[in-house]
Amino acid sequence: MDKFKEYFVVFASGGIIYSLIEVIFRGFTHWTMTITGGAALLIIYITNIKIKAKSLIVRCLAGCAIITALEFIVGCIVNRGFHMQVWDYSEEKYNILGQI
Repeated sequence: MDKFKEYFVVFASGGIIYSLIEVIFRGFTHWTMTITGGAALLIIYITNIKIKAKSLIVRCLAGCAIITALEFIVGCIVNRGFHMQVWDYSEEKYNILGQI
């Protein structure tokens, strides 16, 4: 049960912090981004525990890959699958399906 509480706090912290950052810089957020932010921090947290012996640069690159992959997956589901249009990068150079 202690692990559940620990993981819940990490998930909730990621969701809240991500949402606050998005509101500060974008002016609004979407509930799916709160969940995505929580999931991202939790996955990064667990990954960092498993690869704690690796260098800081490797851990940072792993975190970047996790966030990018998660944003792409969630974007494909939420924006393309459910047509919610939470974000759209299709006008940006080098975008992938308008999600990242």
